[in-house]
Amino acid sequence: MPYAGGRTFYDADSHLMETPDWLASFADPGIRERIPVLPLGGAGALAEDSIRRAEARRADPSLAKKLEDDVMHAKGWHALGAFDAEERTRALDLLGFHKQLVFSTFAPGQSEFARDVEVSYAASRALTRGMIDFCAGDARLLPVTFIPLTVPERAIAEARFALDAGVKGITLSPIPPSTHSITHPSLHPLYALCEERGVPILFHVENEAPRKISKGFAENGFTGQTDFHGGGENFTGLLYMAVSHWAEIALAALIFDQILEKFPRLMVGVIELGAVWVPAWLERLEIVKDTFGRTESRIRELPMRPIDYVRRQVRVTPYPTEDVGRLIERCGPELFMFSSDFPHVEGGRNPLKRFETSLAARTAAEKDAFYEGNFAKLMGASVSLSG
Repeated sequence: MPYAGGRTFYDADSHLMETPDWLASFADPGIRERIPVLPLGGAGALAEDSIRRAEARRADPSLAKKLEDDVMHAKGWHALGAFDAEERTRALDLLGFHKQLVFSTFAPGQSEFARDVEVSYAASRALTRGMIDFCAGDARLLPVTFIPLTVPERAIAEARFALDAGVKGITLSPIPPSTHSITHPSLHPLYALCEERGVPILFHVENEAPRKISKGFAENGFTGQTDFHGGGENFTGLLYMAVSHWAEIALAALIFDQILEKFPRLMVGVIELGAVWVPAWLERLEIVKDTFGRTESRIRELPMRPIDYVRRQVRVTPYPTEDVGRLIERCGPELFMFSSDFPHVEGGRNPLKRFETSLAARTAAEKDAFYEGNFAKLMGASVSLSG
């Protein structure tokens, strides 16, 4: 029996765990050597060990069976299908999810933080190629790429390349370059392309995480405070308090600067950034419309209420530790989607049990929206959900 069964499950968040030379292997030869090295630090030993284990599993199926018997237990590189495409198909069979958005784990940073703009966009193109390659053998796997917005015309060109190649989601950083907003008119063609192709733009927890809170907060007199994964200080309690910060601002900008008005079929996914912030954020949007709309024409001239743009065009994945049933009660059934975060440890080893517990009092229609309907709305016509 698969981990998830009895209904249709669309998974809005899963990951490829890149190996050290993975991204560079998909770059153009002339720039391959300039792609920033994947900064794994001490985790590099885990990646190397996982590669050895995967090779051993290919030679000895009994080793693979140990992972298959409890597919949700192993995490990171050691999970079944973390970086091997054939294994990922087997993992998806065992998971029981009908579709799965697949994000990279580290590569967006190799693109966004490259000091040379040529290298930045070359890394983005390599990521597109790599994600397409990883997902090519299984129609259930939906590849996502990352595109930096530093140079609008380059961003538009990379979006077109990615869409033509077959990506099913484009991740953008919610933090704009110093030269222009993510809503600047020079980027409107990118949103028009995504709208035309029915492919959503996505905000996903990744490179902006260290920029959410001042580094000074770490100087607090406490040492050895590991994150809840049991590892380093990667995702601490204080960071969780701010995890949605930049996405909240970016989403508000998309509404107030009339992007969602100009592109009414453009869908936006907010992935792995939690959802408990949504009720208060919706209330603040409405306050801005009624208060700041008196003096700001861009807000005053919006023909719809901010919350109506959100209901029409934005979908959000809660963490399994959050009470999605209560969120639906407070915000309505249209906004929230199921995700596993496989094979990352943040998703836990039984996210479905947590979600089911919090959804116990919700209607069948509300559960259908959470597990499949809202994902289908996000992905639109770009994905055949029957295949």
